[in-house]
Amino acid sequence: MIDLFGGTTFLDELMQIGHAFIAACLVAVLGAALAMVPSPALGTVIDVALDPNKFGKLDQAKTTCPDTNCGPTAAVNSLVYLQNAFPNTYKVPLVPSGKEIDTANTLSSKDFMGTCCVTGGTEIGDFILGKLAYIEATDPRVTTYEAEMRDQWNTPAHPDAQKPGFVQDNTVPDISFIAKQLSAQEDVEIAVKGTTGPGHYLTLTGIMFDTDSRTGKISFVDPMGGKAGSVAIRQLDGSIITDYFISDELPTRIVGVIAESPVPEPATVLLLGSALIMLGGAVWNRRRCLI
Repeated sequence: MIDLFGGTTFLDELMQIGHAFIAACLVAVLGAALAMVPSPALGTVIDVALDPNKFGKLDQAKTTCPDTNCGPTAAVNSLVYLQNAFPNTYKVPLVPSGKEIDTANTLSSKDFMGTCCVTGGTEIGDFILGKLAYIEATDPRVTTYEAEMRDQWNTPAHPDAQKPGFVQDNTVPDISFIAKQLSAQEDVEIAVKGTTGPGHYLTLTGIMFDTDSRTGKISFVDPMGGKAGSVAIRQLDGSIITDYFISDELPTRIVGVIAESPVPEPATVLLLGSALIMLGGAVWNRRRCLI
């Protein structure tokens, strides 16, 4: 529209500004939509390692049940890590200095895992309940728990015990779950088992895994001898296969993963809340662009 003096009218200018504004909004929305479209998966190497010097080195042969106490011993070696990594959280020592053997024997009792007295071994469910009870009795309400187990919930040492909400049973443990826990500096134990025969517990200190070749390795403290070790792993049909020997049986599979970590400090929760508020503000501003 041309006015009498040969220039554009105020209405024309408004329309031009409006068109430019709408175009900018469309570009912004299109860019956001494209950013949300998943890109093709690229090969990734997962490599997480905790400080091995923070873990216990207890040998199950020194406990009262040397043949079956791998579960309580692995738990002790991981509890040492928790108290060393988070001294401000665990003000009462989970494993008092010089009391590693006594702590393992306590965990193996019928009041906790029931390893020696009840089952002659440690079912994953009994391991979870026993360690949970011990931590909460020592330093209550400062720990969070997560667990995946391949088989159905079973607790022969604790008849009729209910499954805690954090336990995912009938779930094959996967690489991402293990890597997530270790990346969060959590204490992680795994249960490995062959096709037949008994299983065994290990305290993890690290994992390396190539998502392209689906191969890697795990590092751990082995309660059998109380020494650091590592073995190759590979992923097959969703299961994690390991080169860890149990009674000369190979391969073994990871059938359980149990993790514990401190409850986030209030400052951490506040920081997370602030981040969520900022994210909400960004989303609101984006919505305003569409109005």
